Amino acid sequence: MIRLKEEPIRFLFIVMVSMILVQLADSTAISFTVSKGEEITRSISLVVEDCVLVKFSVVGQTANTLDFYITDPHGDVKVEFRRVDTVSYPFVYDETGEYVLHFPTQTCQKISL
Repeated sequence: MIRLKEEPIRFLFIVMVSMILVQLADSTAISFTVSKGEEITRSISLVVEDCVLVKFSVVGQTANTLDFYITDPHGDVKVEFRRVDTVSYPFVYDETGEYVLHFPTQTCQKISL
């Protein structure tokens, strides 16, 4: 009879420990247009060891490519892509702060991020 009372307590303990160990994730999908000669930036706040996946596609009327780069909290370029139409770039950064995604373009482009 005592074992029947212990089982729900064990189950509750396992559920609570699992909830503490599982980290919450947040995801955002946006779409925007970059006009010719314009640069759009998007900032993200990261802490040490945050896992991020930057994934986007370019849809345009003429050339469907653009340059893309990420700057760290000090303004240094961490990664740069030239004339890309699709990017899927996973990263884990080692410094807390604001990282900026830069989307400069020479033609009008629609970006799905």
